[in-house]
Amino acid sequence: ILIENLANIFYTYPPRVFHGVYNFLNNLQQKGITCSIISNTSLIPGNLLKSFLYKVNISDFMTDMIFSNEIGFCKPLPLIFNHMKLANPSKKYTHIGDNPSTDGKCINCGINYIKVTPRKDTNTFLNLSNIIFDGTNTPNAVLTP
Repeated sequence: ILIENLANIFYTYPPRVFHGVYNFLNNLQQKGITCSIISNTSLIPGNLLKSFLYKVNISDFMTDMIFSNEIGFCKPLPLIFNHMKLANPSKKYTHIGDNPSTDGKCINCGINYIKVTPRKDTNTFLNLSNIIFDGTNTPNAVLTP
């Protein structure tokens, strides 16, 4: 019953999709850059998040979606970042996240880190396009909700 109540609350008050995210993801896809999601789940399990991402057409852009409750470990543990890299360890990865204490630990796994603060800057994803497409680096992007 608890999960059902959480699901009802989640769908009644869903997260918002930030301005520019669809253009950002489309630009990444057009450049051949793959995207995945790594998310620490607490009250909202990964299957609900996947369902939401499907509903808002973000899952179409994702190569992989990794949720802590589904694999048994979470950020900042290196295991979650290395889990993503198992599929293709030779790729160059960049993790885009808002929490240096958890997301920023990806650097210990050889993954670049870009800190964003989407709640303060509604143009974050438009600005990220400039960083990622500056011609010097074309990483595989990992978004973290």
